[in-house]
Amino acid sequence: MSSPRLLTYIKNTLNIKRQEAIDLIVSGRILVNNKQEQLSYRVLDFDVITKDGLKVNPRTQFTYLAFNKPVGITCTNDSNVNSSIVNFLNYKTRIYPVGRLDKDSCGLILLTDDGAFTNMIINGNHDVEKEYLVRVDKKINQELLDNLSSGVLILGVTTKPCKTFYVDEYSFRIILTQGLNRQIRRMCKVFGYEVCFLKRIRIQNVYLDIKEGEYRPLTSEELSILKGQKS
Repeated sequence: MSSPRLLTYIKNTLNIKRQEAIDLIVSGRILVNNKQEQLSYRVLDFDVITKDGLKVNPRTQFTYLAFNKPVGITCTNDSNVNSSIVNFLNYKTRIYPVGRLDKDSCGLILLTDDGAFTNMIINGNHDVEKEYLVRVDKKINQELLDNLSSGVLILGVTTKPCKTFYVDEYSFRIILTQGLNRQIRRMCKVFGYEVCFLKRIRIQNVYLDIKEGEYRPLTSEELSILKGQKS
């Protein structure tokens, strides 16, 4: 894993907003080995980083939550947005959604204050599976499911091959390993279908097992598998 930039390191370690971290670094309150460095400086393991003369220690304790998001909640860190997920949860510490689940969709989303974990989950190269239950406005057939699973041209790119499963004449399950903007809705629209209901029911080994609007901590077992430490 590449060394984090100083801006990212300070933001994640102090659990502060990006602009706050920028202000600290630019004003000279953050020093690396007693020197002021650029925002883009790559932090090395042996660097001594201080804030106002006090050593900044890497964080070892993080929060990891599973949340059953209702329709109408916006996955944004911006507390100025009334419908934001951070306002809805009003959690005791600053946490952020891992990726997005659009406002019109519901279901499982993870939240954390661990930036490295977030990057790992949302990076398509890690092939983290995300499973959804989808209901559309017209009867489906096997041809639609085959077309969706083979890859669809949206937003100028062809989606990765995925898995689809028939549920009933209007519903199916789909498992993706990428997260393009409104991906499932756009994929269905290519073939003349409108999504009426979209619910995420699984992220890799974490299943939706809580009531709508509620959250729970991830278990150590779930975390170890998500982080690739256990199969």
